[in-house]
Amino acid sequence: MDVQWISSDGRNGWVDYLSAYHTQDYYYPAWITENSYTLTGTCLASRNIQDSQTGYWDNQAYDWGYVDNFGNDQIEGGSTVDGSGQRNGFKISNAIHADGTEANLQYIDFIKVQCGVLAKSGWLGEVSTEVFSFEDLTK
Repeated sequence: MDVQWISSDGRNGWVDYLSAYHTQDYYYPAWITENSYTLTGTCLASRNIQDSQTGYWDNQAYDWGYVDNFGNDQIEGGSTVDGSGQRNGFKISNAIHADGTEANLQYIDFIKVQCGVLAKSGWLGEVSTEVFSFEDLTK
């Protein structure tokens, strides 16, 4: 089934259920027993566009600071065509608090990744973030 969402500014919609791509009955997280849950953070402006000639969808890059992104924070190596080996860097010095002030972190204990975009890409479905691993590059 589709999953409904409501934003803090009153917008609402749904994530379309696409049975052609998924075998589960719904996308709602199975580990949450409540009828709703709240995510906090910054919702980025969507940058997904469809090529009118090919029909392919493209998620245009953000400058830096986001996983699954082809921005200028990409680390050398890997293919930018199919995403294999794609590596994004995150500078700990860029970490900020929710109010925008510098966090001045000395180290990171845990990493939480949420999709920062609320957008659909037609037949492809919702824009989502894929992460395969994290690596400390300060060694």
